[in-house]
Amino acid sequence: MRELTESGMVFRFDEASFCHIEKEKDNLDVCRSHVMACEYIVCPSTGKHTGKVLFIEAKSSAPNKSNCVVGTVTNNGVEVGRNWKLLSPLDIYARDIATKFIDSFSMWQALHYGLHPSPNAKINLPENAHKIKSGNEPVFILVINNFKDEWLDPVKYAIENELRHFMKAWNIAPTALKVVTPVMARDILAIDVEVA
Repeated sequence: MRELTESGMVFRFDEASFCHIEKEKDNLDVCRSHVMACEYIVCPSTGKHTGKVLFIEAKSSAPNKSNCVVGTVTNNGVEVGRNWKLLSPLDIYARDIATKFIDSFSMWQALHYGLHPSPNAKINLPENAHKIKSGNEPVFILVINNFKDEWLDPVKYAIENELRHFMKAWNIAPTALKVVTPVMARDILAIDVEVA
């Protein structure tokens, strides 16, 4: 069992089932070249997620209604046309999380199809990853620490909006995206996590 601390939470994973993707030496050069990766890819061999690939991103907080007010754009006191879209902190946050999930999924697919730039990357995957077929449905999990349950849905909807084209192209069900607190991750998703 390996214990990792991320964003004020302690995650525990079976050594044979997880990859700390953004820290793996074979991915460092890829991640330095503007590819964003989530924290962990987990391939459980037991439990409710057996045979699935879990892409887990951990965050210490996220924008909520109280800090997502967007004003209007003005130029010398005159409002700029309504065709301009201002991005709220939530829009920017959702885009970053979606990019991490998309890039991580892309790296996963590149590994399975032999297209990853590092020749040793597939060899260094955890044992359970070699048993997963590339067509198995992924699960994208964002675990947010220090967050109220009632703030989760707006974050989920914003990320869904950013992922819509990607999930449609790969025929991934919208239910594959989970936005949860550490308690929900443990109680509902059976992920071994607790607040540090």
